[in-house]
Amino acid sequence: MKNIVKSGLVVALGMFLFSCSGEKSESKSTETSKPAKAEQAHDHSSHAGHDHGHSHDGHNHDHGAHKVEAAVANDPSVVSAEAVDPENAPRFNFEEDIYDFGTVDAGDIVEHVFKFTNTGKEPLIIQNASASCGCTVPEYSKEPIAPGADGKITVKFNSKNRRGVQSKTVTITANTVPKVTKLKIKGEVNAGPDLANGPVRQ
Repeated sequence: MKNIVKSGLVVALGMFLFSCSGEKSESKSTETSKPAKAEQAHDHSSHAGHDHGHSHDGHNHDHGAHKVEAAVANDPSVVSAEAVDPENAPRFNFEEDIYDFGTVDAGDIVEHVFKFTNTGKEPLIIQNASASCGCTVPEYSKEPIAPGADGKITVKFNSKNRRGVQSKTVTITANTVPKVTKLKIKGEVNAGPDLANGPVRQ
């Protein structure tokens, strides 16, 4: 009888130990699988974030490019380098690019009109005209000059407080080839009585 009881206790103890060992093994297996799942979730999140950022940046870039293209299309004075065909581009053909006004007295205002023809195949647009001196003021056609049409640039020179040989340059920027064209007005200014002993400018 005692042997039977002992055998039963041994069997029960063995089953208890086997059950505990199985629970520990299952717990370790569950803990091992958790980092792998977390890593997969992190990779998926990073990939999704990257794709979202890339798509957003590309959208903004395209949107900005469309704005620039629209601005260029709506402004006829903006001509890109790619749009200029040297063979068809607008061209100045001035009757003269230097005007000699001779000799004038100090205080006289000299005015001269530089006439030109657009010999190109596209409308000519003058974007700016500036002088090398504040005493010289250029005025130019603001409207596009059609191919074969004529235009003009009026230059006024104020000889007040000037004496001696004068040479002033007018720089024109346009959608032509070449882009910059220069005109010159020159002459000599005699000093008036008010400049005999006063300051003068060359």
